[in-house]
Amino acid sequence: MSELVEKFKKVKIVIFDFDGVLVDDNPTTEEIIKLRKLLGGFVSILKSKEIISGIITAGNENKTIYELEDTGLDYIETASMDKVGRAEKILLANHLEYENLFFIGDGILDIPLLQKAGVSVAPSNARREVKRYVDIVLKVSGAENIITELSTIFKAIDN
Repeated sequence: MSELVEKFKKVKIVIFDFDGVLVDDNPTTEEIIKLRKLLGGFVSILKSKEIISGIITAGNENKTIYELEDTGLDYIETASMDKVGRAEKILLANHLEYENLFFIGDGILDIPLLQKAGVSVAPSNARREVKRYVDIVLKVSGAENIITELSTIFKAIDN
């Protein structure tokens, strides 16, 4: 467990996959409003620890993801089949290494980045294949539960 704590202490950037982690298919307006509030609160916790935040998704640009721009996220990268390439550009721009990256994903396209991330996480609803490659499988799924659990973890870690 102390090895994982040490990995968390190196985290300087948190990146989410979008579909399946933060939203399910066709979220309602109510769900988006709730997600904006939750994500905004989590991003504030990260900013207080000087941790960068973002989303990298293979999904195409859509209205839903851009409704999250005012949450304080530093990066929103869409339509990216090459998540590793996008993450690398963000890391380089911020003079960071993969060991500084916390990534949470749930799908097959997330595996290459999960393998490189310093801390890799999957929600409970992630594909079985994905769960084989992560440091932590959360006992929860759904944006509210995921963000609540991650908020608790990051509040407890001294970076």
